[in-house]
Amino acid sequence: MVKQTLARSPDHVSTHETSHMQRSLYDCASVPLTPTGPEMRLVIATHAGTSSDPAVGTLRDGIVYELFVSTLPSPAFTASDILELYLHRGSFETVLADEDKEQDANRWYSHTPWGQEFAQIIAQWSWNIRRTWLKVVRSQTICLESSALLSPPRAAAPTEKILTRAERAHWRLSWDQRLARNARPTDAPRLIVTLHGLPATFASAFGFDLLATA
Repeated sequence: MVKQTLARSPDHVSTHETSHMQRSLYDCASVPLTPTGPEMRLVIATHAGTSSDPAVGTLRDGIVYELFVSTLPSPAFTASDILELYLHRGSFETVLADEDKEQDANRWYSHTPWGQEFAQIIAQWSWNIRRTWLKVVRSQTICLESSALLSPPRAAAPTEKILTRAERAHWRLSWDQRLARNARPTDAPRLIVTLHGLPATFASAFGFDLLATA
């Protein structure tokens, strides 16, 4: 039956709105999955192959065959409807899993079937709004302006002395020059060093002041 279906003209030709890839659709109303059944509806989508092996489908004689098995009845759902429903669905499994985990839509909201169905619609609607707002937030542009014009002008930094090559090479300086260079200015604030854990006798021997502890 599948060979007979592929031998005739396709039931529908679908064009993907993003990639613009055209797929020829062949609709098999009833095909047994195993020799003993059950019988399922099979939609075969074909398109021209490329030089590389396809990630989805089987490549035969330059044609890629993709199989879609469904229980949706015909003509209520056309072959194009089934393709749009199941195409690339595997990439959305993680999104659907996150949706189920976050909303827990499988729990009981109502004691009536229509009340439960209404809760499912509300859950899906809120999820779609959340996804839409995330796209809007991620597409916003933030402009950062420098506050240099708002702050008062800074005083010009004093011009540093340009060192000679001999001064830059520290080992060429004499000891007097090194001591003068590393000497602490007389107007510098006093340094206070606090040592913890010294015995009182040791501190008294060197004239260190003792600090009272709590």
